[in-house]
Amino acid sequence: MTFTKLGALFTLPTLWRYFLTQYIKVFSLSFFGFLAILLSMRLEDFAHFLSLGADLPATLLYMIYQIPYVLQIALPISSLIASLYLFQKLSQNSALTSLRAAGISLLEIITPLLLFSITLALITFYLVLDVSATSHKRAKELEFQLRSMNPLALMHNSKAMEEKGFNVDMKGSLQRDGKATDFIMAMRNGESDKIALFLAKNMKVDGTRLIGSNLSFISTFENEESNHFDHLVIENSKENLIQLQDLSKAVNTKRLRLSNDDMKLALLVAKKNDMQAKVEEKTFLGQRKRYVNRLLFRVQTEISRRISLSLSIVSFALLGAAFGTSFGRIHSRRRLIYALLLTSFFLFCFLGAKGMEGAVMPAVLLYFLPHLVLIGAAIFRLVRMQKGLQIS
Repeated sequence: MTFTKLGALFTLPTLWRYFLTQYIKVFSLSFFGFLAILLSMRLEDFAHFLSLGADLPATLLYMIYQIPYVLQIALPISSLIASLYLFQKLSQNSALTSLRAAGISLLEIITPLLLFSITLALITFYLVLDVSATSHKRAKELEFQLRSMNPLALMHNSKAMEEKGFNVDMKGSLQRDGKATDFIMAMRNGESDKIALFLAKNMKVDGTRLIGSNLSFISTFENEESNHFDHLVIENSKENLIQLQDLSKAVNTKRLRLSNDDMKLALLVAKKNDMQAKVEEKTFLGQRKRYVNRLLFRVQTEISRRISLSLSIVSFALLGAAFGTSFGRIHSRRRLIYALLLTSFFLFCFLGAKGMEGAVMPAVLLYFLPHLVLIGAAIFRLVRMQKGLQIS
């Protein structure tokens, strides 16, 4: 072993510490920046939560629950930006050229970056995504509890009411002032397409009750003797009351369900094994298994999504290192365009796979094919640069 190679070998730990320090600095800045941007993009969700009558502690808790959910997007993008910036900076100040002249290969230079990104990917897969699933479930539970406890707030949310088949108009605010006039509520009459109309001159909140005066209720019911018209029912009342608990059941037709996004990895694997056992059972009994297969495919694609999302930290780090590196006096910007196009390709495939939960093979292909393309393009560029071939 020559003295040059021996000196380079002892220099590597020092260089690795320097590379990791610089990488983590840029990674942290990018991470917190993207975290702030992604949270600001959810301002509409926060406003919707506030419109349900949430107080400040509940709103802050709801915002905290959103942080782990956006981490899974911020981590891969931050990994790309940090590695791209680091190796572009090392290329511009000729640090990489000096290291190459000292006999240190590109693989040895990017080794600490790969080790760090692999470690971060494992932590993301086994910990961060589980915390994200739990926080997403807690946020849904918090919103559901608020809807159940405060149906009056939901009545002032026109979009949410329209989704449930209601349309409410009034003068005043039952939630803020506790009273309103000229109250009009149109609702779907059962499972039919007919509309029922509820009118009240005055409405006021009294504890757990909603009291109305000068009421009218207009509805229809089918006439079995004729197919040409329905009976019209009009009911008037001087005063009546509605329990807020009953109103909550009426307007909260949606039930809280545990989706695959809300499950931890261990629960997802257990569900997958259970679905596979049911498929085998139905196959043995000769029963239809289409519905069970669909559930199994959704679980499998969710596991594939989490693996792909964690692996993207490594893929993006390698992509940034390859396309951030350049040698010579002329530093072309074309490589940054290539990196942007490859990143866009990954995001396009990832979002496409997200919408194909029922088709497991196409979804898995779209989740993992971009990784092969990104890693292949990065290795191809690194190998050519290692051989001394200048590429743009």
